[in-house]
Amino acid sequence: MKPLFAQLLLAPLSLALGLTLTLSASFALAKNRTLDFELKPLPTAQSSEAQIRQGLMQLYRGNIDEDRLTQTITKAEEFQNFIYDSIENQIHTNKLIRAETSERYLTGRFVKETTVRFPSLIQRDGDHPANTVVARIYEPTGRPSGCDYQYPTSIFLHHILNQVPQIETAAKVMSAGVLNQSAIMVVLHMPHYGERRLEGDEFLTNDLSTFKRNVAQLVLDVHVLRNLLETRDKVNPDKISLTGISLGSVMGITVGAFDQGFESYGNLVGGGDMANILFNRASTRPDSEVAVALQGLDLDEDSMRDELAAIDPITWSHRYQNKSVFMLSASRDDIISYDASVTPLLGILQENGNQVRHRVNDDTHSPSGSALDKFRNSFRPLMKFIVDGSPSMNRVCRP
Repeated sequence: MKPLFAQLLLAPLSLALGLTLTLSASFALAKNRTLDFELKPLPTAQSSEAQIRQGLMQLYRGNIDEDRLTQTITKAEEFQNFIYDSIENQIHTNKLIRAETSERYLTGRFVKETTVRFPSLIQRDGDHPANTVVARIYEPTGRPSGCDYQYPTSIFLHHILNQVPQIETAAKVMSAGVLNQSAIMVVLHMPHYGERRLEGDEFLTNDLSTFKRNVAQLVLDVHVLRNLLETRDKVNPDKISLTGISLGSVMGITVGAFDQGFESYGNLVGGGDMANILFNRASTRPDSEVAVALQGLDLDEDSMRDELAAIDPITWSHRYQNKSVFMLSASRDDIISYDASVTPLLGILQENGNQVRHRVNDDTHSPSGSALDKFRNSFRPLMKFIVDGSPSMNRVCRP
């Protein structure tokens, strides 16, 4: 997949959007701080065996025998237990998490960038960069003095390529107020990406046990990050969403299933049935990072589905209850199969009382056209979803 904002040239995009901003400019602030915040339990109880069974039957479309089903239930329960136990053990040991923050202004002081770092609940041997969670928080700076306006806020999960700065660029643009209403955008460096990358280690690997552990770490990192965001004065704690694109959307659906503390969930070109997605990617693009990662893995699609069912979005989609969900699909997507990945997920979400908005773009998995086209067709609908229902600052901060 080409990076989503590969064609995003900062100054031209600013001009195209009518913004008198220079997004590459930054002004350092002498503000490096330490803060302690409270780790909270997951807001939703563990799924029962019956619920997991139902989710797996939906993933397999009923085409699985009882022995295989029993084995996959056990693996799913082990994954779930690991998530809950990791949080509860940390709360029992010390529920306060210490974060280091540093700040600087961007875009001619229209956006403030805060980098936060705190220890992940999963630690590898040695001084591995994935042991430290890294996230960039992009806050608009236009809040009038004396006004306590709180912004809708979104944690945005990036795509599979190690090009996190390009997603950060998109977050800066969205935070700057391109829809005449701003939001706080937060880009998490997923394990083995960006500043958390150690050469040779990958998030997606043919060691599927390691891959599942990486997914578990992502679930935990997002939950702790949400707990931190709820303490910031500019963040509306009742209007925090979880959003993602491509890999960030696929993984984000699983992450969100476990952490139902978000007010809404937005997904760009994502879906369920990870085995189908990975095989599509590897077969249609044999030189892709997925094909390279899966080299030497002697599994057919059904066998891979057995291995990945414990982390599959469809397995856990029953956990979404009465939430606002946005899904954007591409009609010519050669990676995310509409029938295998999107349709089953939409059906489950709708049956569970969620308010689901679904949009289909006439496009491929990698958005085409100019940078402005990509923003208009993908990021603008997502941004509208993020701010939906929030009052404008002008209404709250009247002179």
